[in-house]
Amino acid sequence: MDWIYDSPLSKTEKDALRVLTKKLGDPKQAERSIKLLSLYVFLKKQKYSTPKELQEHVFFDKEKTKPVFTEETAKQSLRSMKQKGGNISKYPFTDYMIKNGFSGVSQYLPDLITIPINNVYSFVTTPLSALKENAPLIDLALNALHGVTEITVTTIGDIAEGIGGAPGAVIGSVLTGLMAMAASGIAVLEADFGQAFAHLSNAIPVVGSAIGKGITQMEHGVTDLERHETIAEFVPFVSGYIESKKLPTAGKRFSTRRRKYSKWLKTRRTKSAKV
Repeated sequence: MDWIYDSPLSKTEKDALRVLTKKLGDPKQAERSIKLLSLYVFLKKQKYSTPKELQEHVFFDKEKTKPVFTEETAKQSLRSMKQKGGNISKYPFTDYMIKNGFSGVSQYLPDLITIPINNVYSFVTTPLSALKENAPLIDLALNALHGVTEITVTTIGDIAEGIGGAPGAVIGSVLTGLMAMAASGIAVLEADFGQAFAHLSNAIPVVGSAIGKGITQMEHGVTDLERHETIAEFVPFVSGYIESKKLPTAGKRFSTRRRKYSKWLKTRRTKSAKV
């Protein structure tokens, strides 16, 4: 199955085009936007895995002589689609650590507790995940919401404390706390605990900004370690995180499998045993 830019719009796309044209006031820009959304939905459904497949199935013209993607743009698009499909967090290592912690605790809890928790987790996260998969604008809107909330919470906190001193900081913390809690709730519905933790951390009075920067620096550090897996194997938790990224998504539940320890932990345990 191929996607052709010059193909006529479907009925649903025409309805969306009329609405978007009224909003933008530019028919050509509205049509281009609808075409891009159509391509996005097509690629999500087809699940191509190589740049060559994109080049062979996505064209500007009906004669299929003008591929939409070059090899480089095809690679970039595949990386982007994998991130969206996997619901990648802006704070992936933080997200992994929180979920890993929940899973670790669940190993010591009876099924009477863990099964209902997993069922509730699946129930609250599945609807929004499905909506994001089938409505790309929702995904973009949520990403924008999280970005704006982080900036607003940090800015309000700094301004309130600078102008009103301690009383101002208290008033500002109430407002930022409410905003952060709302955004964190949405992040949890997206099964993005890293983003939820970042929102709540930024809202903490006085030290919130420092914690937020610390989380960002930690994420950058882990990203650098991913390029050097031989070193990362000896860093606690990082090796397990890198291995988890190579595995398919397990679904909307917390894992109850045994954790895979890093070589650093294995080495330390072996030395202790000899002593």
